[in-house]
Amino acid sequence: MTDHSPLVAALIAFLALVPKSVQLLRDPGNPALRATCGVLASLGVAEVVSWGPVYHAIGQLSGVPNLARYLMHLCALVAAAAVQSLFLHLSDPRTARRRAAHRWLLLALIAAIMAATFLAAGFSVEDAENFADRYAAAPWMREYMLSFLAYLALAMIDIMRMSIRYSRQLPASALRTGLRVLTAGAMVGLIYVLHKASFILVVSLGGTMPWPEGPASKVLIVLGIVLVSAGLVIPSTAKAATALRQWPGQYRLYRAMHPLWRALYEIDSTANLNPPHRRPPLSTLGVETYRRVIEILDGLRRHDGYLDPEAGERAAGAASAAGRSPAEARAAGDAASIAAMVNYLSRTPEASRRPPRPGGGLALMEETDLDVSVRHLAAVSRMFPAALAADLSRESGLSLEAAHSRESGLGLGLEAGHGLDGGHGLDGGRVDDDAR
Repeated sequence: MTDHSPLVAALIAFLALVPKSVQLLRDPGNPALRATCGVLASLGVAEVVSWGPVYHAIGQLSGVPNLARYLMHLCALVAAAAVQSLFLHLSDPRTARRRAAHRWLLLALIAAIMAATFLAAGFSVEDAENFADRYAAAPWMREYMLSFLAYLALAMIDIMRMSIRYSRQLPASALRTGLRVLTAGAMVGLIYVLHKASFILVVSLGGTMPWPEGPASKVLIVLGIVLVSAGLVIPSTAKAATALRQWPGQYRLYRAMHPLWRALYEIDSTANLNPPHRRPPLSTLGVETYRRVIEILDGLRRHDGYLDPEAGERAAGAASAAGRSPAEARAAGDAASIAAMVNYLSRTPEASRRPPRPGGGLALMEETDLDVSVRHLAAVSRMFPAALAADLSRESGLSLEAAHSRESGLGLGLEAGHGLDGGHGLDGGRVDDDAR
């Protein structure tokens, strides 16, 4: 009966590989991501190769019995070296390339020794299930396995040392949790090495182990792969879960900024790179939100000479008097100041615009923290339509008052003229005729 546990372990490794591959496509130059993908791919391939049908197919196609055993051991060593490279890049990126090269050179040497001893041993009978039991006492088997296990032990100790040291420097976070899980996986790998080495040595010396080697090794392999895969994906999975949990609130803030952004866009669209998505996907919402903040601030800086600080002060004072919080009062003031600017620019031809004050002298919403800027701009944008309507009403009121004043002045002028001619307007006309 075929044992399907290798496929289960391979599936776990490949499932963990999918999100990391997506990240690598977005950032192909990231050495830590390359190393992570190398680890997961190597572990997955090693388990696929160890599955009975694939194991026998490789032997039949190549004509080399048990070649799959060498390939799965080689994949395991590649995964171990990739984990070492990952930690080297995390701890000291400046020296990581040089230090990782030493590990890969040692791996190449071990792989060559294993290949030579594998060919010299002549494992002529294909055995996917009980390879170690069958060949434990065979010539060159001890040298082959000890070469493999020696490098694996050095790698597991190296990984444990670096992961423990690096995790101690981190605050409580998903990354630290992932590193600790990865450390546990390395410990399982080290137990596998000790178990396998003990079996080979005992059997080669004519003894027997009190438990079957095969099932114990499979349990340790599957457990190690699960822990290593989980440790590598916990940080990114936790980050994605947090982003998913925060998406509704962040999207509401993004949409809340739309009225203000739209008003500035209609005045001057040169500050905008591309039309925004109405509903950005989860993967780009953070970037779209940051972009919207930058575009709003750029639009305000381009026309800050037209901002009305007096209108802002009046609106902020009224909001404070109404019991609003300082943040709400500030947002109300900024909304009123911007509304006055937008009202003026939208109804005044560009050639006729005259800024009442020099640009660059008034700063609005210059926050050092992006989250604070987003929340403030969202609050300003929510108040902006009402502020714009109030400014238009105020302008209309002033226009009506001015028109009424002009009409009143004209009436007074006519009345004054009527009084000068003593109430005989026709006589005035007659005087003109006489003068002519």
